[in-house]
Amino acid sequence: MGFPVEQFVNQDIDEGFLCAICQDVLRDVIMLDPCEHAFCTACIEEWRQNSTKCPTCRDDIRATKKPQRLYTNLLNALKILCQFRIRGCSVVVAVGDYTDHIERCEFNPNDHRPCEGGCGSILKRVDIIRGDHSCVAYLKTQLEQKSEIEFEILATNDKVLQIGRAHV
Repeated sequence: MGFPVEQFVNQDIDEGFLCAICQDVLRDVIMLDPCEHAFCTACIEEWRQNSTKCPTCRDDIRATKKPQRLYTNLLNALKILCQFRIRGCSVVVAVGDYTDHIERCEFNPNDHRPCEGGCGSILKRVDIIRGDHSCVAYLKTQLEQKSEIEFEILATNDKVLQIGRAHV
């Protein structure tokens, strides 16, 4: 559950930065004690549901620990392409800054924000940037939908009154 190697600018990634479980570049890295083999946290947590041994050397796992700072710094310096590149993002970012970029990426389809015009609409950030939103058109649609609902309520009320009169 790491980063796919294909997502990196330089795909010649040192083997020490690959998770032996998922075969991807380590994400949220954790080391085992005492053997110090490194894995994605999610991968090793899933592994430990079925085994108490290291997937690489088969030593007993006593504990997990954070990797040394130098190791983390080298991993975090690797350059990775944004996962939204197929949507148009051309940003290349260091692994250590990846999560922050994804949260702010204008091409993230899950990034929704309230309209700054005050109409009450919740918009994709990319639509805000592109100017694809019209408060007037949004409010007109809302009003039309409200009118249709009111019409249905009035029609239902008329039917109820007619049924009530027929039974009196």
